[in-house]
Amino acid sequence: MLTPGETKDLMRRFESAMNERRLDDLDALIAPDVVRHCEATPAVVVTDLDELKDFLRFTWDNMAILRRLGHLQG
Repeated sequence: MLTPGETKDLMRRFESAMNERRLDDLDALIAPDVVRHCEATPAVVVTDLDELKDFLRFTWDNMAILRRLGHLQG
């Protein structure tokens, strides 16, 4: 079990990796057999860390395209 301080550090490292899109940093933070669950997109199957990284890359790349086309703001 992690202490509150360790949990805070872990979450900061995760947040930093995600915000800065350093997907290789996730290797030290997420279990290799991670499974993604999402009611909004149940057809998207992610059953390991490599698939999660692929999903994140795909999502980020397509969000950038949609923003350029004016379909997303931010």
